[in-house]
Amino acid sequence: IGNLVPLPVPDWSKPVILGLLAVCLLLAVRGLVTSRRARRLESQSHQLTADLEAMQSALVPAIPSRLSSLDVSVAYRPADGPAAGGDFYDAFTLDGGRVAFILGDVSGHGRHALARAAHMRYTLRAYVETGLDPRASLKLAGRVLGVEGDGLFTTVVIAVYDPDVSTLTFASAGHPPPILVGPGAREPLTASASPALGWGTATGRRQTIVPL
Repeated sequence: IGNLVPLPVPDWSKPVILGLLAVCLLLAVRGLVTSRRARRLESQSHQLTADLEAMQSALVPAIPSRLSSLDVSVAYRPADGPAAGGDFYDAFTLDGGRVAFILGDVSGHGRHALARAAHMRYTLRAYVETGLDPRASLKLAGRVLGVEGDGLFTTVVIAVYDPDVSTLTFASAGHPPPILVGPGAREPLTASASPALGWGTATGRRQTIVPL
């Protein structure tokens, strides 16, 4: 068997080989950069999802099973998965054993809607805690919070239970009315609500008192 001797490389092919090597090197570098960028974007996506879920959890807090003289339970099931929209609620005690409830939903999805929902929840709670009734709270919120001009709107209902007179006073801005059940429940509440916050018109026009 004779010795294998490499054939000489023609001079004209050397630039071609160098060009191919350069292309391979460029593709390898590009693939590395793309892979790192993909990992970075994935990490950022996971972090963003975690941030949104954390913000959403702040808007749907754990509610005690008993507030003043009321037993309270909460069920929250977002339609599009966690951190999807601007849902928010709250329940807290006021002076005299009264209990306040806030339930709302900001249109849209994502961080902007969640930020608006957080602003709504804490501002509305502050209004109620200062002594404003549900209708006055929504009326003030309509003037202060309903003029952002970003196209988002918020439906919300505020209710206050007074154990001294066994009544629930509520006002709604574009939100469905409460559903009353039990032996003393009346016919379904179908009175129309005032306009939602952000519709560009005055809200907080009425409130309803029902026995509870």
